[in-house]
Amino acid sequence: MRRVMPYVMRTRNESVVFHDSVYRMPAALDWLKAYNRAHAERATLFYLFTYACGQALHARPELNRFVSGAGSTSGAACRSPSWSSAS
Repeated sequence: MRRVMPYVMRTRNESVVFHDSVYRMPAALDWLKAYNRAHAERATLFYLFTYACGQALHARPELNRFVSGAGSTSGAACRSPSWSSAS
């Protein structure tokens, strides 16, 4: 399937996936409340969300990739760059 996707979704905008969902977050809100009571600098739900996104991208750097073109099937574009610590 990965070999076909660059031909089906030729540009970055075509490969965008919109996600609509509702999440129950009482544990996260309780954690934020406790954190804000204990620290002078307040955290918000947005801070928590961006932190989680950063942790996910750090754990799985291949999620932060857009590959297009016939040369992408070799796997060279999916490897971590030489300057990253994941090599």
